[in-house]
Amino acid sequence: MDDLPADGVFDLAIVGAGPAGLMAALKSALLFHTAIVLDKGRRTSRAFFVPKMDNIPGYPEGVSGRKVMDDLRAQIAHAEKVAGRRFVRFEEPVEIATLERAGGVWRLGGHRVVGRNGRGETVEARARAVVLATGVVDRQPYIGENTYDITAILPYANKGLADYCLLCDGHTIRGKRVAVLGLGRGSAGIAESLRDHFGASETVLVTCIACVTGEPGHDHARHGALIRDTEALGIPVIDKTIANLEGQREDRIRLVFDDGTREDFDKAWVSFGWFKVTNDLAKQAGAAIDRDGYVTSTEDCEVLGEDGEPIPGLFVVGDLRAETWKQIPIALGDAESAVIHAYAVRL
Repeated sequence: MDDLPADGVFDLAIVGAGPAGLMAALKSALLFHTAIVLDKGRRTSRAFFVPKMDNIPGYPEGVSGRKVMDDLRAQIAHAEKVAGRRFVRFEEPVEIATLERAGGVWRLGGHRVVGRNGRGETVEARARAVVLATGVVDRQPYIGENTYDITAILPYANKGLADYCLLCDGHTIRGKRVAVLGLGRGSAGIAESLRDHFGASETVLVTCIACVTGEPGHDHARHGALIRDTEALGIPVIDKTIANLEGQREDRIRLVFDDGTREDFDKAWVSFGWFKVTNDLAKQAGAAIDRDGYVTSTEDCEVLGEDGEPIPGLFVVGDLRAETWKQIPIALGDAESAVIHAYAVRL
């Protein structure tokens, strides 16, 4: 098959190869637009670790995030095979650090990465339009020495014993005892909804106190008020540090606290919000960012500048986009809108 553009300028540069970024690449190929996909690595996608999703059309038994990503890559390859030429180039792992626009062309620069270690190789790409699909990073519970690290809880998440998304997985907890890990904005509401709407037999809020109080500027008075408000809802609170997790082989999640006590649950719910909204590139481009760090945009996913006007050729899709529900089907629709708009205006 023919290679990609001879002049080196792609129609699209897509930053991020989670479901939203891959959908943008697929749509680009179906519209005979060239695209370069730049991604830090599959394991940096939140979707990669999701063991089962029930809200993805076409998978009646549910599907893992990894399979959704694999299938999208296979669809891209099939579209290219049918067309008899390549449209999409993947550059990975690579971390993009710079984004600028001059003469109607976006320039992206970065370096290759292996895990968290840079090899120092410069990567550059030029494109008429850019799709930002860099998403968000979950704040993990403090467990032993694993502050903000997914390592401790990952085996339980992979087995479906720990979940993160009420809208995605709330339906899986009927009749189960659930530990909601977190004491941030909305954690008590999630515990209440899991109990009263989705039918958990009991929900217990576990604060993971070291994670909370170890943050600069932590409001101890507010912490106490949140505990009282939660208990007023009839939801017990365990205000301790988790030292370890056990019970995986028994299909349970056992919280082992630093005082030696243990509590068994059918499932844990991680509710600490985001550790990071990955908006660095959007900020470089002059995007307007809302108070929670999300990138503002038009209904066609055009990024809005600080003056409220769309930034030519810059789009945002998926979890990074402001005022959307953080769901993969919505992210796929974002990708469709962004690439169709880029195609329609002939950027």
